[in-house]
Amino acid sequence: MSNLHEGMQLLFEAANRYLEGESSVHELNGIASSCLQLARREQASQKIFELLEDWLTMINRRWNEWGLEKLPLSEPEFQGWLREQLPFTQ
Repeated sequence: MSNLHEGMQLLFEAANRYLEGESSVHELNGIASSCLQLARREQASQKIFELLEDWLTMINRRWNEWGLEKLPLSEPEFQGWLREQLPFTQ
């Protein structure tokens, strides 16, 4: 991805694929992390930073890679949250 706009498109596409069972939380994490880096580089608005930080928080709550999350999300909870973020794609 070369810019934040492209990165956000990839994030939303990956989220849709996740809901269809064709992507993983690992892919979502990678894309969201890259978007955050692009947002820093492009000096994006505070709202964009907040959105990406929210996404990364929820992705990490689902992934719970090290088992350290105090509020892990179940798969149904995470999918429900994703659907709320993508209301026009379902």
